[in-house]
Amino acid sequence: MACARNDAERALIEERGTTWQAPLIRGETRLHYATPTPEQYEQYYSVISNPVLWFVQHYLWDLAHQPVINGRIHRAWKNGYLEVNKQVARKVVEVARGLPGRPLVMVHDYQLYLVPKLVREQLHGAIIQHFVHIPWPTPQYWKVLPREMRDAILFGLLGSDIVGFQTSLDVRNFLMTCEENAGLAVDEREKAVLVDGRVVYARAYPISIDVAGTTRLSYSHGVMVEERKLRDWRPQHLIVRIDRTDPSKNIIRGFLAYEKLLAHHPELKGRVQFWAFLQPSRQDVAVYRNYVRKVRQTVLRINAQYGAQGWQPIRLELGESVRKAMAAMRNFDALVVNSVYDG
Repeated sequence: MACARNDAERALIEERGTTWQAPLIRGETRLHYATPTPEQYEQYYSVISNPVLWFVQHYLWDLAHQPVINGRIHRAWKNGYLEVNKQVARKVVEVARGLPGRPLVMVHDYQLYLVPKLVREQLHGAIIQHFVHIPWPTPQYWKVLPREMRDAILFGLLGSDIVGFQTSLDVRNFLMTCEENAGLAVDEREKAVLVDGRVVYARAYPISIDVAGTTRLSYSHGVMVEERKLRDWRPQHLIVRIDRTDPSKNIIRGFLAYEKLLAHHPELKGRVQFWAFLQPSRQDVAVYRNYVRKVRQTVLRINAQYGAQGWQPIRLELGESVRKAMAAMRNFDALVVNSVYDG
């Protein structure tokens, strides 16, 4: 089940319909589309999901000043987030009712928090699991949102049979949120919540990388080509970071720490370089565009202040190449990962 996100996908649906066979790496699958209008999708994704929910769940708001939950946010919640979740739930119910057995529904992430409850109301016998890929903050931090929004999110998730998280800390925060913000009975030992006469379990399911696939990639011809290119310019000491240009990745503070290193160790001049290979992210959202601008400004300032003929302290590249990223990870002396809350 997917959501039509852009004009290209809408054109594909116009040509093929909302249900068709989609290719996988091995084989194919039956793909079903919900089709919100461009305006609904914009409000759902670029106003509520990002940045409102993403910022709440990564502790990114400057709480003395933000967020400001004004009429625009309330409209985007009602006409975007709520509406798109309803459309996805309707499509799930429509497909599930055509299945021969008891439906198993797996819902993913912060964009679809309302779906489990909406599906449960129409498919009482369904087995529903929701997996939250990002951190779950403390009960108090959720209170930056109006009660109607945070309650809808929490009770939406509690339409599931199991709610999965990345870490045990996220599970504890979720259980505390159910108890403190919603007044629900929680069993800490069983990691369970009692709601509407049902037991909902919270579990930690950390996601791994594909070790075998990553190992094969690291020894591939394409990566070796990138390593040869890297050897042409590699400094004596190479610092690497590979990240999306997301405020939660804390990229600028990494540069400021490196600037402090240069200031305290002038003997490293010309011998070290910080290679930041960054992937542009969510550039349709203003706060993310502004973050890229600030990243560029910081790099320009540090390079102007500490650079010399033939040497730049920071090598900034914006683009996407899994081979180049792997070559970097095979050759660094120091790898910087300093995300605000997760990563």
